[in-house]
Amino acid sequence: MSVCNVVCIWIYVKHWNSDGQTPPPRRRLGPNSLKEEYQRVVIGVYYEALCPDSKNFIIRQLLPTYKKLKDQVIIQLIPYGKAKTENTSDGPEFDCQHGPTECEANMIHSCAIEVLRDQNLVLKYIFMIFINNCGLDQYH
Repeated sequence: MSVCNVVCIWIYVKHWNSDGQTPPPRRRLGPNSLKEEYQRVVIGVYYEALCPDSKNFIIRQLLPTYKKLKDQVIIQLIPYGKAKTENTSDGPEFDCQHGPTECEANMIHSCAIEVLRDQNLVLKYIFMIFINNCGLDQYH
């Protein structure tokens, strides 16, 4: 695990508590109730780990919106963006818009998302990576 990843995870654990973003339980409401049962909206966001447009979207639009609506949405980050996958005899080969370095960075983001799992931690981690300009050179 890289120094940048370790530092970012340590900062999250030290400064933020996860509130365990799980969907609210479904409620059965009586016929006289004015409230309606609701489910969270799932929003899938394809992005690229080294793309400036992805970085700006996540920092300036997605995170502020999530902070306002976090009880109503589930954000699924997919670090694949405009990548392509080709199955070869040696296994899958990835082609990313910003080159092979971005493919590796996308894989690092995917691993972090899988390990952290908690929506708040994942979003905070990706935010920290983007805000601190942790490019792939920072991962090695």
